[in-house]
Amino acid sequence: MLKSFIVAEIASNWEGNLSTAKKIIRKSKQAGADAVKFQKRFPDECVPETKKLEPRNTPWGEMTYLDYRHRLEFGVKEYKEIDDFCQKNNIDWFVSAWDHSSVDFMKQFNPIAIKIPSDKMNDLKFLKKTQELNCPIILSSGGSSEDVIEAAISVVGKDN
Repeated sequence: MLKSFIVAEIASNWEGNLSTAKKIIRKSKQAGADAVKFQKRFPDECVPETKKLEPRNTPWGEMTYLDYRHRLEFGVKEYKEIDDFCQKNNIDWFVSAWDHSSVDFMKQFNPIAIKIPSDKMNDLKFLKKTQELNCPIILSSGGSSEDVIEAAISVVGKDN
């Protein structure tokens, strides 16, 4: 019988607060999760130009979508703390990477995997970049066509 590997999706639910992120990690472990998954973005790189100045209602009031994305992102200090916290609590962690800089960022952490968001499935240069992490790649196909899925698999390969 195959053993399930349970991943708790944290996404941006920590709202830029490290204490909240740690609480979610702890609760995920208590609930039986094997790993937690965050999302890593460099907003200046991955937010489309047409959305950067778009107004957004946030827990901190109205701001541009770009400012909102910056407000949520953790940097090296926070991810080192998450890495230490997860090690102490015996739970793995990884991220969905949204841009080339996020892949480079993750090189310092030796992730157990990297997840490709469905809207990055057709970015074959990005998919190739993720192979630099030398870890399992999880493709999220979302509403991708069969052609896009086949092209993505041809880049990352099933055994790569």
